[in-house]
Amino acid sequence: MPGSRNALLIATGEYENSALKKLRSPARDAAGLAEVLQDPYVGAFNVTQVIDRPQHEVNRILETFFLDRSRDDLLLLHFSCHGIKDDSGRLYFAAKDTDRKLLASTAISAAFVHDQMRRCRAKSIVVLLDCCYSGAFLPGTKGETAVHAWEELAGYGRAILTATNRTEYAWEGDHLTEMVPEPSRFTGAIIDGLRTGDADRDQDGIVSVQELYDHVYERILAAGVKQRPQIWAELEYRVAIARATKDRPRRPAEPSPPTTALFPASPLHSHVSTVRETIAAQPAAADERILDVSSPLRIRQPGAGREPGVGGVAATALDGPVLRGTPSSPAIAGPPEGPSDGIRNLPLRAEQTRPPGDTAYSLPSMDLLARGGPDKGRTAANDAVIAALIKVFSEFKVDAAVTAFTRGPTVTRYEVELGRTVQVERITALTKNIAYAVATPDVRIIFPIPGKLAVGIEVPNTERELVNLGDVLRLATAAEHDHPMLVALGKDVGGGYVLTNLAKTPHMLIAGAMGSGKTSFIDCLITSIMMRATPEDVRMILVDPKRVELMAYKDIPHLITPIITNTNRAVEALQWVLREMDLRYDDLVAYGYRHIDAFNRAVREGIITAPEDDERDLLPHPYLLVIVDELADLMTVAPRDAEDAILRITRLAHTVGIHLVLATQRPSADVVTDLIKANVPSRLAFATMTLADSRVVLDQPGAEKLIGRGDGLFLPMGANTTTRVQGAVVTQEEIAAVVAHCNAQLTPVWGEGAVASGRPKGGQL
Repeated sequence: MPGSRNALLIATGEYENSALKKLRSPARDAAGLAEVLQDPYVGAFNVTQVIDRPQHEVNRILETFFLDRSRDDLLLLHFSCHGIKDDSGRLYFAAKDTDRKLLASTAISAAFVHDQMRRCRAKSIVVLLDCCYSGAFLPGTKGETAVHAWEELAGYGRAILTATNRTEYAWEGDHLTEMVPEPSRFTGAIIDGLRTGDADRDQDGIVSVQELYDHVYERILAAGVKQRPQIWAELEYRVAIARATKDRPRRPAEPSPPTTALFPASPLHSHVSTVRETIAAQPAAADERILDVSSPLRIRQPGAGREPGVGGVAATALDGPVLRGTPSSPAIAGPPEGPSDGIRNLPLRAEQTRPPGDTAYSLPSMDLLARGGPDKGRTAANDAVIAALIKVFSEFKVDAAVTAFTRGPTVTRYEVELGRTVQVERITALTKNIAYAVATPDVRIIFPIPGKLAVGIEVPNTERELVNLGDVLRLATAAEHDHPMLVALGKDVGGGYVLTNLAKTPHMLIAGAMGSGKTSFIDCLITSIMMRATPEDVRMILVDPKRVELMAYKDIPHLITPIITNTNRAVEALQWVLREMDLRYDDLVAYGYRHIDAFNRAVREGIITAPEDDERDLLPHPYLLVIVDELADLMTVAPRDAEDAILRITRLAHTVGIHLVLATQRPSADVVTDLIKANVPSRLAFATMTLADSRVVLDQPGAEKLIGRGDGLFLPMGANTTTRVQGAVVTQEEIAAVVAHCNAQLTPVWGEGAVASGRPKGGQL
């Protein structure tokens, strides 16, 4: 049975605290948002508004809102108030009675909101944060300007959209009190996009979460303001926020009632505000009763129509409007049949032919990648941590001393030597006390440090350093490492650069929550290949179900097919890889070689040639790198077919130069199965949400204590211990420059001109 659609709008514009009164708050925009959300022709939500209420009332309504929900319900939560951080970095939302000196008892804690969402059974929750974070820090305190709402609120089954992710310092001076309140650009763009239907980017009649974000981002960018909306989404389905209304005659907008009347006087368990009751009582115009639907939508219903052992998803066609104004309207809509991704035009063979004529392919210059600054040495913060550790050991009478430390870009590892009679457990038992002493919960204890008689205590640096991709690749060039599959990882705790050869990995699993650095690492991986390998050396297949993560690489000559965005066709691509693997094995058997490198070397040296009756030229086989940016989508759509193909590829394909990189934001046991883990020996875990996720990826704890933004644990094949690395970064401008260099030399042709033997004509596949 389809779930209900419910929205809770929390807005605060009138503050009792004198300091908060100096700041503007767009609380009045909640009325416009409520109107469009509860419109039965647009959002069809049951809307509750909470306007200018004290903290204890808001908390009670929040807890009630998430209580007793079903799995298929769609819940939308909108905050329009000031975001405030305390000295420990915890995030709060201001209520009417908020005192910035008593945040724990007078402000709405983001941790409280997160806990209610975690307990809620609904698997589709959308959070809209129209919070400028003006004054996110108390007077006199200093901290980084990023708010990182994803750290506080993100989770599986949720989408977080925020108007900005940075702090505006606005506590000093009284100039803000002289400003006339203006409508919120963020909420205003949401209202306009839903009311006009402009947010329906693909013109399928549905406004999804991603489409709504794209619309809002472009509207705010065009306005020329400093705000930059951000999104973190880990949704199981394509969630329909609203029905697009471009083709429907609309009644003129009615003036919004005053905000003081928007809070319902009904009991707290009521989920419908007085505004909804007023609008619902008005009869619809004659031309509004039936919504014209040009084509039926396909609705994904979890678990419906599945046979035992089959992970397919039933698709039900609707003949009428999906988002009618009823509480039981479906909340989840699947995308319509998308265009072909070129899978059916894949060639029979994947060898890269030589460029036509005398064209010589040149690798991009390292000058396209920026250089980083010098490493930082010992700082006052390091001395403070050493003093804090010594004090803890002294207070608890532990015979231990800090003998040295190594500073990495993200964390510093302090080496602690124990007395002869001191047990290691004495140190590990003090983890919470150490975390308290150094004022950070992200303390990680390593025992022992590999190769040393010492315990390592890793403490995050107060100032993080970026690791530029160019610096890592320049080291590989200087060391004359010329293997085309060598890619940059980043820097370890000791400040040393870390690289890995994907040909020796030979397959890799990458996992991490949103914002952990997984996507940035994939950018570095692909850019490393483009910087170091020609299309004759390495070909790639990129699977991007999100459709936007890898679009920067859509025309590079290293691709053997257009970027695959349809998960069903991604499974077809894996089946094609299996056929290519079998054909390569046929060549090894025919010529008596056991590995693709030996075969390619023999071809280049002219030791073996094709028989006279074979029409195809015998050329070296390029490495084939398959990158799946979201494994969970494959395992949701076709778990049996996807798992079978992945298992066969990971067991056999590395011998013939085919390597697989699997990435996921949801490293649960049903996505990363035991069979997949057993055949993917190398793991890279960025920050995970839970200890259980860390164990799924690494078979050990640790990833749940990472601090995000590229901080990872690398466990290569054959290693017993993980290596902590700070992932390298490459900017979009650098990626664009490298892609432009590659595209200027060769243009990919997706399987056109294939001849009977399976060889493509023209040499530009």
